[in-house]
Amino acid sequence: MQEERLIGYRPDLKYTDEYTSDASAIFNSQDNTEDNQDTNNIIEDVVDQMEVIDTLINKLPGDASDIVGEVFDPIMDFVRDELEGNIYDRVPEEWEWNYETPDTDTETEAPDREPEFSEDNFWEDVDSFPIVKEEHTKQEIIEKEYIKNLTDLFNDYFTSLHNALSNYWTNLVPAVLNKPTDEIAMLVDNILLSSSDVKSEAKHLLDSALRNQITRTMKIDYYATIFNAEETITHLKQFKAMYELRLRYANIEEKEAVNKTEQMNNNILQGMQLTYDKKYDIAYGNLFRYLKSSVDILDDTLKTWIIEIKSKQTLIEGKGIK
Repeated sequence: MQEERLIGYRPDLKYTDEYTSDASAIFNSQDNTEDNQDTNNIIEDVVDQMEVIDTLINKLPGDASDIVGEVFDPIMDFVRDELEGNIYDRVPEEWEWNYETPDTDTETEAPDREPEFSEDNFWEDVDSFPIVKEEHTKQEIIEKEYIKNLTDLFNDYFTSLHNALSNYWTNLVPAVLNKPTDEIAMLVDNILLSSSDVKSEAKHLLDSALRNQITRTMKIDYYATIFNAEETITHLKQFKAMYELRLRYANIEEKEAVNKTEQMNNNILQGMQLTYDKKYDIAYGNLFRYLKSSVDILDDTLKTWIIEIKSKQTLIEGKGIK
């Protein structure tokens, strides 16, 4: 320590290469285990969230439960049929699977002996670190993409829907807490009071409740007109049909194209594959917009309902009723 304080002191720059590292053990033991566990649990999380949402919808007051459930019930059946029991997996990039398959008919001469490893040939053409490349068929890619697209889509849809419903229940529960049955009915059902039943200093609360009640009824009717079981099933079936057609044409192998007929066959096949790849994307986009719009309109309707409930709550708790 005293040497370090001397003027002109220079630290020893020599080092030793004798060291141990935990890096290899860490990478070998984990091997992206956490990432794999997260992806494997995504579908289970989506299904679990779906069950929670179903409970929240079933408890909605009045006919709102049936109207929203008409859209949600077909989605639940579709998710159970298409996602449960499947694995959410990364979709390999095109460069990972779209490459020439080695010609198995051509015999290759086996080397007399394996190349010896030495410092001289370390950076030569000898493949000292061969990379094992996993081959994926187009069918496998389409199947993985379908599961991933559905999982991502419904994960986003369920999250937004859950937030909208949770916001409604978070405001409704405190409003009805410790209230008698007749007051609870007034909060969740249409108000039947007239202006003569309310004190003059509370008429603005009645007006707010009635105005939002009318608006809420119009919005829920609008929701029921656009979003229903028939429309929902149509969008789901269309998307699945495009997926199945992609699989159909992916399973057809191209000809060797030794003549015009076979070349024409390949051209038509490639055209069909490209056509249904695009139709698949369009159907996916349509389904996404349909679900997102249904959540947006429902969320707006529930927020209007919350204002109506708060107006009634204030009217009751403020003793504005004669």
